[in-house]
This record gives sequence, structure tokens and C-alpha cells, in this order.
Amino acid sequence: MPQEKSTSSRPSAASRVVPCDLVLHPISELVTPYADHIPARGRQMHDIRRIRNAAIGVAAGKIVYVGSADEMKSHISTNSQTKFIDCSTNLVSSRLVDPYAHLIFGGNRCNEFIMRCQGKSYSEIAEAGGGIVASMKATQSASRSQLRDLGRERLKRMVEYGTTTVEIKTGYGLSTESELNMLECIYDLKDEGLADVVPTFMPAHAVPPGADRSVYVEEIIRDMLPKASKIWSEAVITEPMRVLSTSMFFATAAISRLKTPNAFSMLAKSYRD
Repeated sequence: MPQEKSTSSRPSAASRVVPCDLVLHPISELVTPYADHIPARGRQMHDIRRIRNAAIGVAAGKIVYVGSADEMKSHISTNSQTKFIDCSTNLVSSRLVDPYAHLIFGGNRCNEFIMRCQGKSYSEIAEAGGGIVASMKATQSASRSQLRDLGRERLKRMVEYGTTTVEIKTGYGLSTESELNMLECIYDLKDEGLADVVPTFMPAHAVPPGADRSVYVEEIIRDMLPKASKIWSEAVITEPMRVLSTSMFFATAAISRLKTPNAFSMLAKSYRD
């Protein structure tokens, strides 16, 4: 978290007193971006204010006051119908967005934590037999219900800590059957509504052990993507299907092929680890 700022309050409305139907007060500590009466965007999101003994006022579903409880009455009013939520033992923050998460997988890689602490790079861990491929066998051997249950428990923990929007990727199956199985699980979690889930299909996460890179790329293009598109279309999703690849395992030419426009709506991107 950025360095703690002053605890000055920030009313989110003008100086007039606004009647509220919901008030969060008292709040032990409030953590919020500061943008001087306008929505915080871009670099403003880094200007974090920590306000102790805070309050939030809500009117008709809209936040109209965020700031010090001591200054609350100068900006909002309440009556017998106002609902109060006691947050005296809580930290309150804006909802969190996780733009990159792998929640659907079997097994674990606890042993790699020590390697990370030793300063090993991701490539070095992969060369030692760890990384993505280490999760592949456990993921491939798990059933859809097992993977969905594991993903649900992980998503629940994220929500408990404030995450409300999360992009969930495939990428640990590394076979047509397993990658599609993972994608189905992600759409299952999206339908359950625990959080706002953005599914991403990522079979080009790594090359399966013993597989030829170019042959695997062809399998993705000719087999996986059309089947993934069918799952996407049946889910009745309005936004394009998201497909991601990693440049650590795939050359530029292969990534360009994966980005070639297809007969279905697809948003294709790559990243460098």
C-alpha cells in the first residue's frame, strides 16, 4: 500500500447537507483513494488516504459522503429510517479488482515458495521441474466438480478479503479436454455470482512436456479455440471471448498465429513473464 497520507476527510458531494438512508459508522479505519470531489482514476488511485474514526453516507444507492466521522454531520443528515452499520472493528476499503488469477487447478506448489525466497526466477523454477507443468498432471486428473469446488473455495477467500471482480484464467490443463474442462468451471463460478468473474482462455500458458511447440499451437488454433468459442457462445456473454498467451514459452511467430482473427469473436493478447 502507498505511504499513509493525512487523515483529512473527503466529502463526495457539495457542501449541502444530504439526507442519507444508509450510514456506515463508526468505521475503525477507512482506506480510500483521494481525488478531491471527483472519481479517482489512473495515477490518482495511488493517492491513498487512511482515515481513522470514519464514516460513509449513502443516499438512494449512491455514496454521498466519505470522510471523518467528526465532520459527518456537516455533510449528511439522518432520521429514524436511516440504517446504520457498525464497522467499529473493521477496516473498510473500496472493492478490489484482481486482473490476473489462476483459481482452477489441482495440487499445489508449496515447495516453490522456498525457491522464490531464494531469488529464483520463474524460468529457473520451470527448468527445475516446477512452475506451470508441475500443476498440469494434478489438474488433468481432477474432475470438473473437483476443480469447480477448489476454485469456489479460493474465490470465497478472495471475496472475504475484499475482491469483488476477478479475471480467472485456464492454463494448467495443457490439453484440449483439460483446458475446456477448466473453462467450463470458470463459467460455472461466473454463473454462481460470488463475484464478478471475467473468464479468460489460456491454453498457450506453456508447452506440455514432450510436445512439439508448433504442433501444440496448431492444436490450440484448430481444436481448442473453436470449442472454447462454443462454450462462450452458449454462456450468452456479450463481451468478446478473452484469449491469452505467454511469450516465455511461445515465440513471436506462434503468438501472431494465435492472434490471427478467427470466425468467432475473440480478444487475443499476450504477456511477457
